[in-house]
Amino acid sequence: MKKKFSISSKEIKHLIIATLILGIIFGFNDRQPTFEPSFWITNFISTLLLSAVIVLTTIIGYKIAANLFRSKISFELWSIKRFGLKKTSKFKNKFYLGSILAILIMLLSLGKFFFTAISTFTVEETKKLGKRYESLTHKEEAAIAASGILFNVILIAIFKILNIEFGMIMGSWFIAWHLLPFSDLPGGKIFFGAILLYIFLIAFVVIFLLLIPISSIIASIVWALLAGISLVLIYSYYTNR
Repeated sequence: MKKKFSISSKEIKHLIIATLILGIIFGFNDRQPTFEPSFWITNFISTLLLSAVIVLTTIIGYKIAANLFRSKISFELWSIKRFGLKKTSKFKNKFYLGSILAILIMLLSLGKFFFTAISTFTVEETKKLGKRYESLTHKEEAAIAASGILFNVILIAIFKILNIEFGMIMGSWFIAWHLLPFSDLPGGKIFFGAILLYIFLIAFVVIFLLLIPISSIIASIVWALLAGISLVLIYSYYTNR
């Protein structure tokens, strides 16, 4: 069991950094009319704890799904390696664009707008029929990415049950930006690996996040499922005509 759900020292490092970044961008503005140091510190600590829960939930979602495909994934901060179309247009080291944008947007908006696309995962190894392959299929990798998203949907439902309103807000921002179909982000893995799954998730997540603050968990999930299935059917109908 330890081998299946182990977490490396590198992942712990990236987990801590991701938690700190989320804690900073969500805790910078405490939404109070006047600044009170004691309240700000208390609010920041609680925000940091919520950030840790969100990041850990995401990692657990990835690893459980990866285990089903007999694979091992590594959680990491999202970075880019290229800055142009030419083969020579590469950074010497990883450029953590998501983390930088998260801090810059937080500062420019004075903590009123949140960019949370800061993390992703890489597949380290796959073992099928006793043989190891370098990578999963794109659909399997998309399923792992979707698992991290759906685990956060469950977390938001738990936050609602516990009446942790700001946790719901943080989780909503986290999910929304991680569905961005760009680069090596989870949304990119889903979009380019399983387009029907991406279409379903977009509709499901949008409806769920819109309804969960004002409706029951069951109603939010049912309507979100109906929206996701409907959009997939519509897309399939028009693409197969």
